[in-house]
This record gives sequence, C-alpha cells and structure tokens, in this order.
Amino acid sequence: MTLLPCAIALTGGVAKGAFHAGVMKSFAEQGIVPSVIVGASAGALNGAFAARLIMEDRFTPRDVEQTMVNMWLYQASIQKLWAYGEIQDNSLRSLVGDVRLSIFMLRRLLMWLTPANAGWIKEFFKLKFTSILSDKHLKQQLEQTLQPPEKIKKEIHFSAAVTSLTGAIETYAEQPLVSYGGYLSFHFHPEQTSEQMSSEFEFLRKVVQASGSFPGVFPPVPLSINGKTDFYTDGGLTKNGPFGRAIKLDPRVRTIFLVSSMPITQPTSGRLDNLLTVVDQIYKIILNKDLANDFRKIQQINERIRLLRTLLKTDDSGQILRESEFNQALLQVAGFSSVDSFLNKREVEIVMIEPPINLEGDPFAGLYRQDRIRILKDYVALGYETGTKVLKDYQNRLAASANSV
Repeated sequence: MTLLPCAIALTGGVAKGAFHAGVMKSFAEQGIVPSVIVGASAGALNGAFAARLIMEDRFTPRDVEQTMVNMWLYQASIQKLWAYGEIQDNSLRSLVGDVRLSIFMLRRLLMWLTPANAGWIKEFFKLKFTSILSDKHLKQQLEQTLQPPEKIKKEIHFSAAVTSLTGAIETYAEQPLVSYGGYLSFHFHPEQTSEQMSSEFEFLRKVVQASGSFPGVFPPVPLSINGKTDFYTDGGLTKNGPFGRAIKLDPRVRTIFLVSSMPITQPTSGRLDNLLTVVDQIYKIILNKDLANDFRKIQQINERIRLLRTLLKTDDSGQILRESEFNQALLQVAGFSSVDSFLNKREVEIVMIEPPINLEGDPFAGLYRQDRIRILKDYVALGYETGTKVLKDYQNRLAASANSV
C-alpha cells in the first residue's frame, strides 16, 4: 500500500522524551518514513536524530535503537549532564567546581553544608547563576553524534521550536505585538555540497541545543539569526504542538502524527503530594496549553475547505472553474487570494500518538533516579507498543478506505 506523504510532530517532555524513541522505532518497523519532522524541546533532539537517519536512508528499527534509544539510556543521566572537569560559564555547576555529586540527591548535598564550604554557599544564595547545569556534556554529545553524513540520500525537512528571551515584533491586523515563540527550519536534500551540509549541521546542533534548554536547568543558547544575536531557550514553552509548522514545510503532507510524551486527549491523574509532582503537573499545563487551540484551527480549516468545495461551481468533469467570477468572489470572501491558492490547500488529518497512562515519575525522573535505566526502558517500550498499535490501525483504515472506492 502506498502511503501519502506524512509529517511527525514531537512535543517536549524532558526525560520522558524517551517515549518518542520507542514511537520512532515503531515508525521505522512499519516502514512509514516522514517527509517532515518538527520538534520542540526533547522532541527537537529526537527529531534531529531521526532526520539524520532518514537522510542517510538508515531509518530502520536497528538504527533507531542504536542511536536514539541508546542516547537516552546511556547519555541522559544527571551524572553525565553535571559534566566533570573545569567549566567556566554562568552555571551553578561552574560555581561549585569539579564536585562529583548528583545535585538532586539531597543527602549528599547536605553533606556539603559545612563551614569549609561557606564561600560557595554564600555565592549560591546570591543566585547569580543562570542555570543549574552546564551545557558542556550536551554540546559534546551533539558534536560527536549529530554530524553531517557523507552523502544525503533522501530529502527531509526538519524544524525545531525555540523560545526567544527578548522577543520579536510581529504585526497582527496592523497591530504590532511581541512574539517569543518561533521555528528554525532546515531542508536537507541530495543536491547539497559537503560544505553546505557542514555549515547547516553546525547551526542545527546549536538550534537543537537551544530548543532543549529547559529554563533554569540549562543555560540559554546565543544564536545569530539575520545578523541579530539573541538568547534562546526551551521551544516547548511557546510552541509545544508544532504540527502547524509541518503543514507549511511540505505542501504534499496529508497526515501529521502528533507524538506526545504525556496524555493529551485525557486528563491525567495522580497525587499532588510533593513539589516535584506539582511541578510535573504545571509543566503539563504549560506544554499542552495551546494544543487544543491549534488542533481546533486545523479542524476549522478542514471544514471550511470541505464546505467551499460543495459550493464552488465546477465543469461537467467535476473540476472547479478557475475563471468563474462566482468562485473568485466566494473564495475572496472566505479569505483566499485566488482560486489557485485555494486549490493548493488540502485537508490534513492529525493522528495522536500518546501514552495511554501518565508516565511514571516527574519529567526529570529518568535523569536522576537510581532506577533511571528501568524507567527509561519502560518509556521506550510503551512508546513502541503504543506507536505500533496506532500505526497499524492507521494503515488498516487507509486500506479499508482504498478498497471501498
């Protein structure tokens, strides 16, 4: 069965982004290769690695396991993110120095509260650092693993959501307003030279790092865009449901798979009995706040397209009359500049892939808990199981629809 071009949109979720890795393995196993990947925060990290596998024509279950899954299991620990050695930046890690401890282990932290360490304790309470962790380990991992391939074999669009800390002026209905969220997009294709790929990947690594820089945990990332340098942070704060961008990157896309590491079509349950569970719930609210509105907009556009097609005048073969004054006037009232602009529009289906239950632990549990490997493996396994079920149902539905025509 031939599948229509599709896109994958990956939301944020910190360590729960390991759920994405399992879902991507199910895509590879089902032979569904997207032409567009858009990601926010942890989704940008997963999306960039998946895009690289696709452009090399290595989007297979084995390669997803070796790259994306292993990255979460063996590189995303608090000990490695803490990064040993000399670090000179504006993080708490730099202030404390080369101390081999897990900053989320309160008992070991309390052992440091002694008169001998009064100097850095005093500096700590001044709160002059901008993040807890340094980005040293993350940068090293991206430089080692997110390198351009020798040759691009398959075309792929990739876009990452980022949040500007200073904002930019955008005009809506002639009213200038400050916007903080945006996307940085890439188009990789076989015609690119090695020099172009090298430059693109250098910027790609910085963009992925910026999109995943959870505020307060990782430092903001400076990026120079159109001659202006700004500081960027977690893209999930402003653009966590990035399926709107996927529609713009490839006009052929008819299906967008929205992959979330937390339930988005049902309320989550659980006790709010400590600070981390409260933070987890607030994080869900922030990440999901725009999903319903964005989804509603897509459905409204689909309904408008369907309605207009029933109203527009056609010839005997059912083709819409381009030169009809009635058609031109109706489409203009509906907000389309021309008949051609309407014909270029298409209905888009959003397919949700979400965990059936709230994933265990808070967003950082897979980074610091002693049983983190077990937790992350559970995330991956549930992602693979959920993705496989949704994708098989999707393909069966397409097959049934094709047979009924």
